[in-house]
Amino acid sequence: MNTYKFRAECLYDVTQFMLKAGHLIETLKMEPAFGKKFPDKLVTIKGCNDIEKILDAILAIESDAHIMYETLQPSRKYDGERIRNYGTGLTIYNLY
Repeated sequence: MNTYKFRAECLYDVTQFMLKAGHLIETLKMEPAFGKKFPDKLVTIKGCNDIEKILDAILAIESDAHIMYETLQPSRKYDGERIRNYGTGLTIYNLY
């Protein structure tokens, strides 16, 4: 069972994620990403071993889910940066 992290723009995005990916997730932890000033959420999930299935679930969300898609990473690598391009699926690796 893998652990992943991502950022969501708001609580609504997290609920939409759970509707599409709930069957892939065993646990979900959510906390404010930038304190109480902004609605962004930092989400930690445990479950699915296939990150591509999680990305597919995010792409199936009909609202604006690009931040979740762009920031999803294994928790040990998570730094909050956008690592893939929502429009192309291109992954941007930080080599430093």
